[in-house]
Amino acid sequence: MQLVAALVAALCVAVSGILAAAAGSLAGRAQLVYTDVAEEGERPEVALGVAMGAFRGLFVNMLWLRAENMKRQGKFHEAVALREAITRLQPHFPMVWVFQAWDMAYNISVEAPTAQERWQWVKRGIDLLRKEGIPRNPNSTWLHRELAWIFVHKMQGRTDEAHAYYKRQHAREWTIVMGPPVAAPRVGDADVQRHWKRLQEEWKKRKEQLKHSADPARVILEEPTMRDALREADIERKVRRLQYINDAPDTMEELLRREPLVKELIDRLKKEAGVEPGYHLLELFEMQRALEMTRLEYASTEGVSLAFNLRDEERNLAFEKLLRDEERLQPAWRALLPFLRKQLIVNEYHMELPRMIRYTRQFGPLDWRVPAAHAVYWASRGVEEGLSRVNSQDFDRVNTDRLVLHGLQECFRFGELFYNMLDDTYVALPNLNFIDSYTKALDVLREREDERFEGTHRAYSLYTTGYHNFLRDV
Repeated sequence: MQLVAALVAALCVAVSGILAAAAGSLAGRAQLVYTDVAEEGERPEVALGVAMGAFRGLFVNMLWLRAENMKRQGKFHEAVALREAITRLQPHFPMVWVFQAWDMAYNISVEAPTAQERWQWVKRGIDLLRKEGIPRNPNSTWLHRELAWIFVHKMQGRTDEAHAYYKRQHAREWTIVMGPPVAAPRVGDADVQRHWKRLQEEWKKRKEQLKHSADPARVILEEPTMRDALREADIERKVRRLQYINDAPDTMEELLRREPLVKELIDRLKKEAGVEPGYHLLELFEMQRALEMTRLEYASTEGVSLAFNLRDEERNLAFEKLLRDEERLQPAWRALLPFLRKQLIVNEYHMELPRMIRYTRQFGPLDWRVPAAHAVYWASRGVEEGLSRVNSQDFDRVNTDRLVLHGLQECFRFGELFYNMLDDTYVALPNLNFIDSYTKALDVLREREDERFEGTHRAYSLYTTGYHNFLRDV
């Protein structure tokens, strides 16, 4: 009997060794692991947590309680710093990132006395997910959903009394990053007429094919309108802008190889204007461009005084001189600006230009100055990346899918944006181009999820009810 027990014990040890190796490998691939090394310069809590080994969970609980007490005492920065240590100890647990981002964007922000301070906390919550949480958990649908929710609810919505300030700051930021919006297409434009002709030809061809189908009466074929051509032209123009930025070099070495004059321009910007290549350079450039465009607009108007002028602290005369007077450096400017925009989008905002192009073609002429456009991007990305997870939570995916619809609905309501950097004018109007986008996105979502969550056995359908509400808005 003892021999049998010994054999069973030996077998169990062997099996446990095999399973432990497999489980460890699976946890590594799924990124379900703790931090096991404290880097130089980390907070002492991180080093202590790593050293705690098996008792790390208890230690993290103590850190959570301490951070919460600090927040209640109004020590927000200290509480956030302590929670950052928790994210270092548990980088692959989505709930850690979700709670921290939510707390900054929704709880701490409302304690701030001014709209500027509120915006800083909301921005910190966004950046925590966008710069750290999602890169460490790239296929977490949950993190993408929370980031999309902050964009569509906190910023695009109207529940926060500082929402107008958030919208203006976001519009200003993305005007600097992307440049001014592309010109709105008009009926007489060549690209609009080209799309109109193409749509007409495709419609006639499909109409002819339907004559020979088995049951043509069951097929509804809508004749294209000029609005369809305007929409296609708008999408094409926005895609062209994104593609122009995407075609910029990936590295400074490649940029200098393509245009050697860039080195001289950067050196003179640093020496004469005190400006490093980056966000601030683009900010100066866009402010100067906005001022020049305003001057041209009012130049031929008699009796109108130009009220738009940069304050002395906003001006950089050396920068203006390099921008205006150095004709020889114009090729360097044309090479440097899209490179800087690409670096910001990829490295600062952790967004993918090819994906932005694809979503613009898929969902419509997204304006990245509108927070709802970012909600559409991150929600769609979360669903796509989450589908690669073997044990993906279906309800996480469905709820994230719905945020795509919410984002498109807000793009319809407020997607036509007029923003002026100089006087901070912000006017958002409905964009009819997203009516069809909402309908098409709804069809895709229902086809993928309807049988499990919105099947015909249900008396009440959330998707259908949402679509009815959307049509009422239209």
